[in-house]
Amino acid sequence: MTSLAWVDQVFNAPPARDLKGPAKYTQAFRTPTTSDLEGVVDTQGYTETAAALLFDYFRNRGLVGRFKAQPFVTVKAEFGAEICPDFLVEVLVPTKAVFIVEIKTEGYLDDNVRQKLDDNRRKFAEFGLPYLVWTDQEHLGNVMTLNLDMWRVNGANVPNAETDTFSAWLRRFEATTIGDAVRAGFTLDVIEAAAWRWKAFMPLNEATRYDMLLTPEPQDDLMGSYFELQVAQRSWWSKLATKHRTGVRHD
Repeated sequence: MTSLAWVDQVFNAPPARDLKGPAKYTQAFRTPTTSDLEGVVDTQGYTETAAALLFDYFRNRGLVGRFKAQPFVTVKAEFGAEICPDFLVEVLVPTKAVFIVEIKTEGYLDDNVRQKLDDNRRKFAEFGLPYLVWTDQEHLGNVMTLNLDMWRVNGANVPNAETDTFSAWLRRFEATTIGDAVRAGFTLDVIEAAAWRWKAFMPLNEATRYDMLLTPEPQDDLMGSYFELQVAQRSWWSKLATKHRTGVRHD
């Protein structure tokens, strides 16, 4: 898993898991994307779909390159277990790197699950692969997902000329509001299409309001928020497991 040839092979291969079928308990979604050769990415559940939308949003700005859901299954003899991570993501800034991103629902993160995630992080680190865990509450909330989905739909339907005209108007201000833009004659679909194309910026995790600030430049370091290396949350069980691996006894 340390070779660039392996990374290219993973991105060019079909998904390692089939998400469809009567035995599947989680809804499969098909999301349009420019990242995949087939023009779509299949995801499992609402939260994975939210992650795919976010990757596509980053890709519009050239921050993320290729990304793949259900990318590969680890080899037990090499990795110690057979697991299929949720995503393999090619990040392009500040330098090109490949991340593994696991998507989890916060409510299911008990101590046992957190310990397994810590083990995965440690094992992938041995291969030089950063391993991140995103949750529905901390990274992929409902408001953010609904915003990105609507921005994407409008971005697919509003002509570029209209968002260019709006962007030229917006650049006259350091900051304004959505209400001021509407009063200036711009409709909400044009504003949201501009946001999808990184020509306008508003809070990603807040419901749209007319008094919401609108700026011509980004105000948040989203790449830092989502791709900085996480420090493992060391629960009591995880600490205990680490001590046992190092031979420390607890009587």
